[in-house]
Amino acid sequence: YTSQGKHKATPADAITNRKDILRLKNYFLYESANDRKPYLRTRNHLLFVLGISSSLRVSDLINLDIGQVLTRTISTNPETNKKEYHFTIKDHIELIDTKTRKSNLIKVSSEAKKALQIYFKDYITYCNKKSFPIDPTHPLFQAEGSVRSMEQTGKPIRLGMDGVYILLNKAQKALNLPYHLSTHCLRKTFAYWMLELHPND
Repeated sequence: YTSQGKHKATPADAITNRKDILRLKNYFLYESANDRKPYLRTRNHLLFVLGISSSLRVSDLINLDIGQVLTRTISTNPETNKKEYHFTIKDHIELIDTKTRKSNLIKVSSEAKKALQIYFKDYITYCNKKSFPIDPTHPLFQAEGSVRSMEQTGKPIRLGMDGVYILLNKAQKALNLPYHLSTHCLRKTFAYWMLELHPND
């Protein structure tokens, strides 16, 4: 109990089994959203993969903008004389930590790059289909209602902490996993596997 007499929140668990990590990756990529909104599945998969392969808190993950992970270059097609946009995934994420306010430089792992490629393939296709701009200042992780907001106001909605908790909680129940998957489990999983794989480093 806290000093105010309330129940303390259950601490998040690290995901300590490789098979469970694989099951979660597959769940997020193939089952975590319905067929009408497949782009949400690649978003959920990216959130999970980037979360467990970096030391970032969820508060920092959901505050990332597209421009922090993607470089956009523009060229002109000599045959059509039209502008063409090209996107490349960055090797590092540069940010100011929300808790400590310190500058942070995070290496993007090969697994996270694959997840980013899968996500942006869907995201860019969807934006082009809807004629939405692919703006570097837009949130990397957008809420489910972001599409409607873009259609009505031109502004996306950022995914919140509650949204991440719901995603993880649904995954835990759907797969019947023996972990408490709250928002801090991603960072704890990263720390667990860093110590497990590099015990003497």
